[in-house]
Amino acid sequence: MRKLLITPILFLVLSMNSAFAESQSQFLYLGPQKHNGNQALFIFSPGANRKSEEYRDLMARIQEHSNLELAMAILQFKTPFPNSYENSSGVQAAIDFAKSSASLKDLKPNQVFLGGHSLGGLYAREDAVQKNLGGLILFGAYLSGDQKNIMSLSHYPLPVLTLGGTRDGLTPITRIAKEWSQLSPDLFLKKPVIEIPELNHSLFASGSLQSGDFESPFSPEQGHEAIAEIVAAFLDFQFDAGDIGARDILMEGVRRTGPLVKGFLRAFEKDTTLCEEAQRQIPHLEGDDLKKLKVTSTQIDSFYSFSLSKPSITKGDDNELVVATSFYVSKPLNPLDISKLGQANREVACKMKSQEALMAGLKGTVSSLAHGLERRCADFNQQTLLWAADQVTDSQKRRYEKEGLRLEMGDDQKVITGIGWLPAPPNLDIENEKAILHSPTLRTTLKAPATFAGMTYCKLMPASWAVEWILVNSFKKK
Repeated sequence: MRKLLITPILFLVLSMNSAFAESQSQFLYLGPQKHNGNQALFIFSPGANRKSEEYRDLMARIQEHSNLELAMAILQFKTPFPNSYENSSGVQAAIDFAKSSASLKDLKPNQVFLGGHSLGGLYAREDAVQKNLGGLILFGAYLSGDQKNIMSLSHYPLPVLTLGGTRDGLTPITRIAKEWSQLSPDLFLKKPVIEIPELNHSLFASGSLQSGDFESPFSPEQGHEAIAEIVAAFLDFQFDAGDIGARDILMEGVRRTGPLVKGFLRAFEKDTTLCEEAQRQIPHLEGDDLKKLKVTSTQIDSFYSFSLSKPSITKGDDNELVVATSFYVSKPLNPLDISKLGQANREVACKMKSQEALMAGLKGTVSSLAHGLERRCADFNQQTLLWAADQVTDSQKRRYEKEGLRLEMGDDQKVITGIGWLPAPPNLDIENEKAILHSPTLRTTLKAPATFAGMTYCKLMPASWAVEWILVNSFKKK
C-alpha cells in the first residue's frame, strides 16, 4: 500500500477548498449577471422557516432588472429561524467571499446592501448599521415603531427600502402604514415605503403559502417581477441619483401607497372625536337648536383618573347648555411591536349625559327636541363603520365586500354598575358567516342618586379598529 504524501502544495489546495466549502455553507452565492464595473453586493436574510433556495428566483430577477454589476448572497442558517450570531458572521463571510472574486475585489462597504424577509429583516437592520454598509431593504419587515429609537425610519442612518403587500397577513398593511407615516417628501427616494397591490407575505419567496398569510391572485413570477422592479430601482438610484427611470419607479410606488394607508392613519385622529360627536347626537337637535348645545370632550390618559371622572352639565351664556364629557382610548397591547397583533386602538370608553338629562336642561329653550328612543352605542358604531368604509380605496372596499367577513352591530350589552362597565370590552361574535359587535353600555335615569343620575356610558368601536377590520382582520375568518 502506498502512503499518501501530502506535499505543501497539496495541503494548500485542500485548505483553500475547505475554506471555500465553509464560506458556501453560510450562504448561497449568485455571481453578477452584468460586468460593467458598477460593483454591488446584496446580502439577504431569509424569513423564519424559509430556505435560502426559495429566494434564488427572486434574487436572479432583481439582478436582471438592475443596471449594476450585482452579486447576491442568500444567508443559510442551521436552524429554521434567523439569529443574530449566524446573520452577522454570514454577512462578513459573504463580503469576504465576494471580494475574493476578480470582479468585486475592490468592493467598498457602501457598495454592500443588506436585506431581509420578515424575521430576517430584524437582524439585517442591526448589521447594516453596525457595519456601516450602503443601505437596507426590508421585505414584509419594518424598523422600530418607537420614533425616538435610532432604528425607527425617521432616524435610521442609512438608506432603506420598506416593501409590503396589501394581502400580507403576517406583516399587514396597517403595520407598514406606521412606517409610511414617518415619511417626509425629502425621504421619498432615500427611505421609500411601498405597498405592492395584491402581493402577500409568501410571495417574497417561492414555495407554499405560509400559515396566517392571505391568498394572492399573483403567480410567483408576477409577484417576483413586481418586487424586483422596485428593489432594482432602489439599488440603482443609490448608486446613480441621476437615474430618472429608477427615480420614477420609486416615486410612483410611494405615491401609490399613500391612498392605501392614509385611511388607517386618519382614523386615529377620528378616534379622539367619537365621544364628542356621539354626545351631540343624543338629544336629536336640529338646525339652530343644535347651537344651544356646547360639548367639550376631554381625553384622559390614566385609566384610574378616567374611572373617577363624571360627565357634567352646566348653563352657559345665552341659555347655552354646556356638556363636558370624558373618554379613554385603549391602545394596542403590543409592547414588542409584533406585526401579527392588532395595530389599531381597541376601544373608546366614553362617558356622556343621557337624552333625558339633556332634555331637562334644554327644556323651554329649543323647539326640536325628539322624544323618541335614545340612540344606542350600536348606532354610533354603525356610523363609524360607514365612515371607515369611505376612507379606504375602491379596490380595498371591493375586496372587503367580496372576500371579507361582514361586520354588523348587535344589541348593546347592558351593564348596571360602573365597576362592571369599566373593564368590559366590546364583544365580537362570529355567527353565520358574519361578525356581530356588541358594545357594553351603562345608562341611568334622573331618578338615580344625583352623582350617578342621567348618564350614558358607551364602549365605542374605534375608527382605527374599523378600518383595520376592513383592510386586514375581516379576512382572518377562522
